[in-house]
Amino acid sequence: MCAMMQKIKFYAQERFVIPDVENLQDFMEEDLQLYNTNYYTATSFIVSGFLTEVKGGLDIKVAIAGSTLFNSSGAIKSFYVGDAAEDQLEKKMDNNTTNYVHIELSRGTGSETSRAFWDPTLNNNEGGEFIQDVNTAEFLEVSLYVTQTGWSSDADKIPLAEVVTLLGAITTIKDRRDLFFRLERGDDPTYTYTLSTLVEDETDWSSADRQLETTKNWKDFVMTKFAKIQGTAYWWEDPPGSLASQLYRLTDGGVWAWTITAAPDITAFTVAQNAIVKNPETGATIGTFNVNGSLIGTFGVVSAALLSLGQVIELEDDNTAGGVTTRYVVTNIGAGPIVTVEEARLTFSANAYYVIIGTVNVNTIPFAGATPQSPITLGPEWVAYVDLDPTLTTDLVVHVVKDDDYINASTRFIVVRRYANAVYIG
Repeated sequence: MCAMMQKIKFYAQERFVIPDVENLQDFMEEDLQLYNTNYYTATSFIVSGFLTEVKGGLDIKVAIAGSTLFNSSGAIKSFYVGDAAEDQLEKKMDNNTTNYVHIELSRGTGSETSRAFWDPTLNNNEGGEFIQDVNTAEFLEVSLYVTQTGWSSDADKIPLAEVVTLLGAITTIKDRRDLFFRLERGDDPTYTYTLSTLVEDETDWSSADRQLETTKNWKDFVMTKFAKIQGTAYWWEDPPGSLASQLYRLTDGGVWAWTITAAPDITAFTVAQNAIVKNPETGATIGTFNVNGSLIGTFGVVSAALLSLGQVIELEDDNTAGGVTTRYVVTNIGAGPIVTVEEARLTFSANAYYVIIGTVNVNTIPFAGATPQSPITLGPEWVAYVDLDPTLTTDLVVHVVKDDDYINASTRFIVVRRYANAVYIG
């Protein structure tokens, strides 16, 4: 392969010297950098791979073999491909925090072998050769860079994963890769690409699709259009059978009632100091009781680090026959730490149904029976949703998450949402 933007001009009977060889490499490297940056993308993107998993305890492992990326905005502007024999990377995470894991590119040297060099001072300054072992190759290396203070602003550090740890273990690993073939950004699943000028103007050299200057721009714009045409949250989702209508309808439900009251006496509910505070969605233990509260609806915890105002928590008393679980909303975190909670519940008096149009299937939200979904406990700025199964007649589970954590899906529907102390259906 030869450079195109710049070439070395050779002359007949000219001596070929080392600077010429170096220029050959430099010109080819610069051409590839210009090609990657101006044709593919001017921003760094991972193309594939760099899959991140738990190795054990606080350690993660990242697959490098076959992984590829564009580092177009960093100092080392390069297209990296992990060799098939490349060992995985491993790193220990800090405990009880969020770790922001990056891929970092650097240059290394290797392939050591013997080379002959000329020394003009040898042989009484007549000159002579000597042999020395030297590195004969320069190559790209990848390593892991981790902070606990957020994503690095260094363009050579490319976001990879957000790893949350608790009590000596990894609880979640979130994919934060900006992918070349994906519209959504690593930490923004709602990202869309829009043109600044939606007018066709022959005198405006930046109007309409003239703004699409790289392959990545074009991909993002087309993927955004797919999502808008289909009316789906994500461009890759299957659209409804007809783009003019949806396939699912919520019907029935009886009487829905929304109440916010002070929590009952937590002291009466607890037994000694053995109750456990849990995340109701994940089942993960947030903390344990330290002391019983002196006021109704209060209790003490060993640490409030994982609690926040408006959070929905679940109290589980292991000393009660069969185990009793009750959900509350955190309304205050005081010194101690002493936590105050409320009961914010939506109840309904009959089953709610989703009719799957075009089929005989019905999905039910049961208000009673073996797995009743009523009442629903909501914190401020939280939503309750269900994941439908259009292929079956089945009962549904209601999930409750913060509004910011809700992710749209083609068969996912919001049942209710809470803003301040008001609740809205759908």
